[in-house]
Amino acid sequence: MALETATYISGLVATNPASGDDPVQGDDHLRLIKATILATFPNVTGAVSPTHTELGYVDGVTSSIQTQLDALASVAQNTQNADYTLVLGDANKHIYKSNTTAYAWTIPPNSSVAFPTGTIITLVNAGSSGAITVTRGSGVALILAGDGTDSNKTLAAYGLATILKVGTDTWFISGVGVT
Repeated sequence: MALETATYISGLVATNPASGDDPVQGDDHLRLIKATILATFPNVTGAVSPTHTELGYVDGVTSSIQTQLDALASVAQNTQNADYTLVLGDANKHIYKSNTTAYAWTIPPNSSVAFPTGTIITLVNAGSSGAITVTRGSGVALILAGDGTDSNKTLAAYGLATILKVGTDTWFISGVGVT
């Protein structure tokens, strides 16, 4: 009887024991199967009830699911008290200005920074003066929601705006203090 050696389930040979093997060594195969199951799932101390579909949902999870959910529950801040061009790391975050100087924040074209369609970025001008000009990179359309105009926009002091990417180089902007 060909008894393989294995530590984990993945090391078992599906064709063992072969049909012509001596049944006397069957108990060796059973012990090997038990040992690999226990080594593969060392922390399972009770019944596991998820379906294969439910277990598939965790494929690719690299940390605690609660940690990942908590990270999504807040919108990380990127303070920019300067002229600034958005970067991929700004996706689904907010850009924050806290001083009184006027700046230009630029939405780059998709050819430079390929934000996924559906990306949301919030812009916050917390300064008591100094507007932010939201500028369009080459070929970028910036549409004012509810108005339809495609142009650079101004975010006034204490203004808050959200930009949403809806197409390859098309963004919508809406908020308070946006003109």
